[in-house]
This record gives sequence, structure tokens and C-alpha cells, in this order.
Amino acid sequence: MIDFELEPQILNQTRMYHMAAAQLMRPISREFDENEHGEPRQFWEAMWTAAQNLGPAADAPSKEGDRAPRLRNLYTCLSVEELCWGDAGLFLSIPGGGLGGAAVAAAGTPEQRERFLKRFREGWPKWGAMAITEPSCGSDSAAITTSARLGGNHHLSCARRRPLGDQRHQDLLYRGPDGGGKIRRLRRGLGDP
Repeated sequence: MIDFELEPQILNQTRMYHMAAAQLMRPISREFDENEHGEPRQFWEAMWTAAQNLGPAADAPSKEGDRAPRLRNLYTCLSVEELCWGDAGLFLSIPGGGLGGAAVAAAGTPEQRERFLKRFREGWPKWGAMAITEPSCGSDSAAITTSARLGGNHHLSCARRRPLGDQRHQDLLYRGPDGGGKIRRLRRGLGDP
């Protein structure tokens, strides 16, 4: 028999996200729909502080064995669903690693993970982004010609690439494949914007 009941740990965390959506997001949702260029700083700071206080538990429930990835995926789906119920636009603006952080977490070396993801566990709210598209090549990542060069303390994009994510606030930029289209060369594309 298939059991669709959620485990108590996941159910408690889902309720916590529902409460955040109801108390933090829905009351300000209309205001930021009407003022779409506004910056919900108090909301960002509250979500950033909550993520810092949760620590590793914010990533996923910890379970042993084969069930861990499935529980992590379930937890992610449920938490995203609850926060998007609060407001999808506000959810997408929450500070964190974003697409750039996900690429580093999935394909980065341990040293890269420590160097680039540490910033999302400390200090003031920060955002990550990923630059993976160009106007002339669509989703053909092998055709991308953009590069990044170091200019002072930041990497500067040297083409028409547009970062995905909240680029007004990005603190980490993963630029995607190198000119040869080799996405696995993550270390060459990482940089501080």
C-alpha cells in the first residue's frame, strides 16, 4: 500500500514555511505587485535571518541511506509551494545562492563550494545569479562566446550575456560554459560580479 502521509519532520517544516508565507509575504504582496521596482528590505532581512538561524536544516531534512535525495526533493517542492502561495514574485526575490549557487553546489569542487557558497551563510543578505544565455544562440550553450575578465575587484562580462536571477543584487556570478561549450569547467566561470 502506498502511504502519502508526510513524515512529522517534513510536515513541521512545511507548516513553518506556510506560516512565513501567511505572516510575512501575503500582507505585503499587493504593495509590491503595485510597486514592482520596490525593494522589500524588511522581508529580505527576515528571510535571510531565518535561513541563517536554520543552518543546515534549511537545506533539507537529514536522513540516512537512499531516501535522503528523495526527501530533499520532496522538502524542496513543498517549501517552494508554500512560499509561492505567499507570493511567487517575493519568493523569487529571496536572497540566497539562486541559480549560480545551485551550479556551484552541484558541480563545484569542495574548495569552490567553500569559497563561493560561504558568503550565503554569513553577513548581510546576498544573491547569486547565472549567466547562461546570449541573444544569438538561445539555449545552445555551445554557441556562447561571452567571457568574463577581472576588472578591479569584480568580474566584468565581455559580451551581451544577461544574468538570470536578481541581477541588481547579485554577489556571485556563474557564467556558464567556456567558449568551447564545456559546462563541466565550472572553476573557469566562477567570479565575484
